[in-house]
Amino acid sequence: MAAARTRNAKTRRWLQRDAIGTGLILAGLLLLAATVVILPLPLLVQFFAKHAPPAPLEVPPLTGRVVDLAQTLSPEDADAVDAEIRALEAHTGGQMAILLIPSLKGNPLEEYALKVAQAWQLGHAGADNGVLLLLSLEEHADRLEVGLGWEPQLTDAKAGDILRAMTPYLRADAVRDALLLAVRSVAEAIAGPTSLPSLPPPPNAPAQKTPLFAWILMILTGSAIGSLIAGGIILPDGPGSGRSRTSSSSGSSARSHSSSSRSSSSHSSGSHFSGGGGHFGGGGASGHW
Repeated sequence: MAAARTRNAKTRRWLQRDAIGTGLILAGLLLLAATVVILPLPLLVQFFAKHAPPAPLEVPPLTGRVVDLAQTLSPEDADAVDAEIRALEAHTGGQMAILLIPSLKGNPLEEYALKVAQAWQLGHAGADNGVLLLLSLEEHADRLEVGLGWEPQLTDAKAGDILRAMTPYLRADAVRDALLLAVRSVAEAIAGPTSLPSLPPPPNAPAQKTPLFAWILMILTGSAIGSLIAGGIILPDGPGSGRSRTSSSSGSSARSHSSSSRSSSSHSSGSHFSGGGGHFGGGGASGHW
């Protein structure tokens, strides 16, 4: 009996040790699982936030042939582009609209341009003779969306040529001339040369900054000339030779007027313009400047 009691006591002690060991193992496994799940949680949140699909951009109302939500064009420039589009309509019988937006906000350019073109229904029903030109300023991206009826004349390759021809103007911030070129090129691709006056050539690249040594040279030269004048070696012209500052002040006034005219709210020309029921199938081209 004593031997049996001893064996039972040993068995209970072993079972207790096994239970403690098993508990420790389970606790370790739980701690490991919590570490694996909890520690990377902020990284997972950042990953999904970064790769989450962007909120879809809404299609703005078609308030005119030129819808400038980016407030890039002055009213005068928008009217000039509107007049060019009216000339295209008379030359081709179709329709064209231009949309300028500040940013795509992560939305694909091609998808959004097609979405806008389909919603605006540019072109006439049955003829599908419409074109949309979309510019997104933050991404420096543009898209020429071509209606189904004009795809044989305005091929994807031709649409790409038009966007590439716009690039020098856009890089020089000559947005109005870039748009005029695009409208004129679309009209000529559809119905041949127009009788409108030729457009100005592409602007030159922006002037380079004056090197530092040039500024130093000019300062030293100016100082030397000033010293010579102060010493009486070089005498300035008499009082009658001074130039009037009227032209400078008028130029400043003109620049101020120009600046104020460009600070107006988003401009849409052609308030009675509307689509005619045209359809789009995704033809066209995309570009960057």
